[in-house]
Formats: sequence, C-alpha cells, structure tokens
Amino acid sequence: MKNTKDNLIIDLHMHTNFSDGGCTLQQLFDNLHKQKVSVASITDHNSIEAYKNLDGVQTYGIGLVKGMECNVDFMGKHYHILMYDFDDCPALKKYLKVVRKDDIKFFKKLISTLEKLYRLKFDKKAVEDFINKNTYLDKVRLNNFLMEQGLATSPRQAFFKFTKPLPDKLGYFYPAKKFFSLVKKSGAISILAHPNKYLAFLDNEQELKSIILQLKKMGLDGVEVFNNRQTNEYEKIYLDFAKENNMEWSG
Repeated sequence: MKNTKDNLIIDLHMHTNFSDGGCTLQQLFDNLHKQKVSVASITDHNSIEAYKNLDGVQTYGIGLVKGMECNVDFMGKHYHILMYDFDDCPALKKYLKVVRKDDIKFFKKLISTLEKLYRLKFDKKAVEDFINKNTYLDKVRLNNFLMEQGLATSPRQAFFKFTKPLPDKLGYFYPAKKFFSLVKKSGAISILAHPNKYLAFLDNEQELKSIILQLKKMGLDGVEVFNNRQTNEYEKIYLDFAKENNMEWSG
C-alpha cells in the first residue's frame, strides 16, 4: 500500500476468499473504506471471480484496477507476476481453464490420498458437487469439505485430524513464454510480485536483478516495490533499480 503525492491511498495487491485470502469481498471493501483507500486492485491467485461479484461493493466508490496474480515458470524456477488492466481475450480464458484443470487434479489427488491414509471412501458426486461450487481448491477448502461430510466440527479439527500431513498447494506455473504472450494479447501490464521472496532460492540479489532484466526482455513491465515482505531498505533498492532500467513500479 502506498500514499501518493496527491494523498491518494492506493493498494494494488490483495486477495479475497475467491483464492487464498481470508476476507470475503464485502469484508475487504469494508476494510478498504475504513482505511480510506482510493484505488485498489484485487489480485487473487489465477482467478478473476471477484470481478464477477462486485454488485454489492460498488457503492463504496473505490476505484478498481482489474488484476490477477499469476504463477509463472522461468528456467525451472517459480515466480508470481501480477497482471493489471487486461482484456477478457481467448488467451486469458485458455489460461484460466488450464489453471482450473490443474486445481481440480490437485484436489482430487488430495481426496485420494485421504482415502488411502485413513481408509475413507467419499461419495464421488459429493466430491464433484463441492468442486463445482468452489472456484478455488486447496487444503483450506478440503478442510471445509471434511466438515460438510461430518468428519470434523471445525477447519482446525479437520487439519489436525486429517490434512496436516498432506502437501500444500503449489499451483500450476505457466511457462514464461506462454505467459508473456498472454500479457501481450490481453493488453495487460505485468509486474513481478514481492521480488525479495525469490532470494530464498536464488544465490544473491545480483542474480535476482539479472532474472528481472531477462524477464523484461520477454515482456515484463515492472517490479512491485512496496510490499509488506520487504524492508524500507529493499524498497529503495528495487525502486532505484526500476527507475534505472526504465521499468514500472507498484505497491
């Protein structure tokens, strides 16, 4: 979140429970209104479902920039790239379809693992119905499913009783070449999310900067400078880097 020279509070990276966020759309807009945010972007992971359900929150008068956080594979490593202001083109529909297919495959694998671990047998129709009514599928949703099946009284109980040993969701990572083709076809702006996160698997900051410049050649527009994962020191480093390399920056 950042405060501009014109005293507009802008937040261009947030999630709802249409992906892995903890808030409903209504709760999110209540919070944005209390914090006097003027412009926002909902960037759910691989999902634009929130933008199909805005009827109840448009009265807040908060300016919206259409956004989404996408999983991208570049040279065998995984990055999150934010897309903004994109069109609903065929390439976008294809991307969402691929991601959804992978989500369902992952969820069914979790179900199968549970059945083997605990000698359970779930009704196939119940599984399919649950999948169809949930736009995002992960361990949190699996805990909810176990509650619906009467196997737990709370998500916490379901986690400790059943799902704790199961793998967390990684998600589908779109090849970088295909992703930047999507960016171009949809007319989007692309911003590398929380760059500091990638230092966990890269050798050093210089390697990260090299990766950013390689992604720039492929079509990356900018870097997310302001993020709660980063210290003020790193915010300055990435802001200077973006400006030096004629890139956009956001937060």
